[in-house]
Amino acid sequence: MIKENRASKYLLYAIGEIILVVIGILIALQINTWNQKRLEREQEVKILSSLKKEYIDNLSQLNDKVFIRKKIIYSANQLIEIIDNENLETQSIDSIETHIGTTTIFPTFNAISGVTNDILNSGKLHLIEDNELRISLSNWSGDVDQVTEMETALLNYYFNSYQPFLVENIQLRNSFNAMLSLANLTEKFNLNKSVENVKSIDGSKKIFEYESIFNNENFEDYLVTILTYSRVANIQCEGLKLKITNNLKRIDNALLNNNND
Repeated sequence: MIKENRASKYLLYAIGEIILVVIGILIALQINTWNQKRLEREQEVKILSSLKKEYIDNLSQLNDKVFIRKKIIYSANQLIEIIDNENLETQSIDSIETHIGTTTIFPTFNAISGVTNDILNSGKLHLIEDNELRISLSNWSGDVDQVTEMETALLNYYFNSYQPFLVENIQLRNSFNAMLSLANLTEKFNLNKSVENVKSIDGSKKIFEYESIFNNENFEDYLVTILTYSRVANIQCEGLKLKITNNLKRIDNALLNNNND
């Protein structure tokens, strides 16, 4: 009985030791898991902060492109109205040259994607807890392609069709000069906002009559095409702007949640 009693005590002692070891291991695993999550959240904060700046820069660029295209649309409309109303003789030459010059501008969105690409290519996407934000990041390249597709089509249309038509029918020097003199327009082209605007070129000494181009039926077609393409491009830009704005809200919420943890 004495031996059986000692054996029972030893067994209880051994079980107690095992339980303590298991509890110690579980606590260690829990601490390690907590530390791992803390490190991951710290990494997520850094990623989200960088991503936020990238989105803000892209949003600013999109706003500039939309602004420029609104000017293009306005000028194209003004020129179409002259054609429709047949009131060329009441228009100033400076105004006509400015509107024609403005229709020769074709901005393109050059997406800043360094942070996004690093997240996707380095396998860091899992660090972002917001599932909708992860999906949006995965779709970023496709969203950008949708915007730039119309811009590229418009740019090709200009160089392949519209510009040769203008060169053949008018003196472009004064139109370019008039367009470059628009400070509120040309400043949108500057990546570095501290740099001075594009310098205007000297005007041409030649006197040109614009009746022939306004009587050319192809001119109206070119203007309508440019106007339509520009509107579609702006609609696509507005869609991407909305996605970026929603992502910025999600990023701010995620950063706020991490700061409160």
